Amino acid sequence: MQLSIIIPVYNRPIEIRELLQSISPQLSETIEIIVVEDGSTISCKDECQPLIDANKLIYIKQHNSGPGQARNNGAQNAKGTYLLF
Repeated sequence: MQLSIIIPVYNRPIEIRELLQSISPQLSETIEIIVVEDGSTISCKDECQPLIDANKLIYIKQHNSGPGQARNNGAQNAKGTYLLF
């Protein structure tokens, strides 16, 4: 794994759907996506599910801790040499 794209999200399922539609054609085996749901009341897991099923996305849910902690949580779970936030 060369690149980990870490996306913290809070109550933005429509925006996540659009983002994933935009970047999914560019995915390869050297890129992973990590979505960290930061205590959202409106989950985006349904939007992520197709890429989760294809093993191209890691979905993490945490209690609301802010975007910094969500980025750190994503970085701790990343396998890539490079991290993109």
